[in-house]
Amino acid sequence: MEPAVIQPAKEDLYYFVRYLLWEECARVRPTKRRRTAYFESFWIRRQGGLPIRDSDLRERSYTCIEAMIRIARNSKNKAAAEVAELLGRKKSSDVEAIRVAYYEVRRTHRGRILPLSMWFMGFFSWRDWVLSSDIFTITFALQKYQERFGQLRARRLAFLMSEMRRDPVQAARNAVWHEAGRPGSECFVPEP
Repeated sequence: MEPAVIQPAKEDLYYFVRYLLWEECARVRPTKRRRTAYFESFWIRRQGGLPIRDSDLRERSYTCIEAMIRIARNSKNKAAAEVAELLGRKKSSDVEAIRVAYYEVRRTHRGRILPLSMWFMGFFSWRDWVLSSDIFTITFALQKYQERFGQLRARRLAFLMSEMRRDPVQAARNAVWHEAGRPGSECFVPEP
């Protein structure tokens, strides 16, 4: 039997982009002297938990712009402006910096970043967890997240989760994912 293939849709983009950008990495002071400060983030913890010296926000911004280009057929400028707005950066110089960072990541790191399909598979799994978990489980997870990363970040995540849980389109998209047998590695993202 051939594995099912899921294709991300425009309806997924709203939550996908917010899922990747809900937080920025925060620089943490080390507990011991003479050690360099490092970044702390949910995303870094998911990828092995080792302290890193540079934020992963550029890679996540690149991924969001690439998704908007491929799926929604947005221009790079429009996609960069939307990413900047979600990050709370309203100046045209901020939008330009995000657009330039997109090209830098594409040129220098393209072979090392996760494929867009892998980011979507993570999103589909997270969406399934959000939509199928009971309130107690979500509350517990948010409390643990708040203990680790602070109240402001936890509120943003809670808002995103509650918004998704009320969205009938996401429930329908998640049902399609379930009908396809929750494909773990087969996700097709069209080329622009």
